[in-house]
Amino acid sequence: MQLTSLPLHFAGGVGVLSFMVWYLRDHWHMPASGVSTAQAVANIGALAGSVYIAARARARPRTVLALSAIVMTAALFLMALPSPTAFVVCMVAFFTLRSAMTAVTAMIVVKYLPSDVVGRAEGLFNLMSGVPILIAPLLIPLVQRVAGSTAVLLLLGLVSALSLLCLLRFRPSWSDEDTARGHAVPGETPAT
Repeated sequence: MQLTSLPLHFAGGVGVLSFMVWYLRDHWHMPASGVSTAQAVANIGALAGSVYIAARARARPRTVLALSAIVMTAALFLMALPSPTAFVVCMVAFFTLRSAMTAVTAMIVVKYLPSDVVGRAEGLFNLMSGVPILIAPLLIPLVQRVAGSTAVLLLLGLVSALSLLCLLRFRPSWSDEDTARGHAVPGETPAT
């Protein structure tokens, strides 16, 4: 199931935050104080996303991943609208759900895998998620130079939408109810 979050890691990596800060300054001509405020509010949203997942007695990983994919994808597309207010609101929503998704993907490994494989599974997932996180900051400036700033948002939205396709693909083989009972679907290897 964690594989479904890989496109979201690409769309929500370090390069994306840098791009959004630059976009606010360059495209919307927002003063530095406005950019700082927007970033602070987005950080508060990210904290809220993490706290929400941590405070839940029973998180529903599939539901959180689906909601994260939907909101993050929609937010990226809506950021392309000609409104700085919409951009900032979407930026906050994006980072709130990115944080919730990150907390859930970490929780999946710890909660649903046998303790003797947690280290290897976490290392493997970090290796797999590291690739999109490294590629995004390299690709964003290239796309921006070739196709423009709005094209970057659309590209990130399209990549993020791949998570929705992955969720649909894995839907029959994994559900919140199965993981809530601590059991994998019969005949299936637990998805990581």
